[in-house]
Amino acid sequence: MSEDLQWHSRGWIKINVDGSISMSNNKATIGAMRDSNGNWLTSFAMITGVSDIFQFEAQAVVKGLKLAWSKGFSQVKVNCDNAMLIDTI
Repeated sequence: MSEDLQWHSRGWIKINVDGSISMSNNKATIGAMRDSNGNWLTSFAMITGVSDIFQFEAQAVVKGLKLAWSKGFSQVKVNCDNAMLIDTI
């Protein structure tokens, strides 16, 4: 297995989120949750009316964290391309 997929120690999961804005101004985001070996656990998608990309991606991170916690995971790493959001969290 490549080193990229074994990103953290056993028992941790990683949530990847990314938001996008379509040509029709609809905003959507997707997220994927993987275990420490890179195995897919679950994913989610959402559409929001929030116009600010910071708030939009923040909602996605919160949704991902709530989903992880509801599935019993407490050791969670979040991966998001919005550096300001990650710094704020």
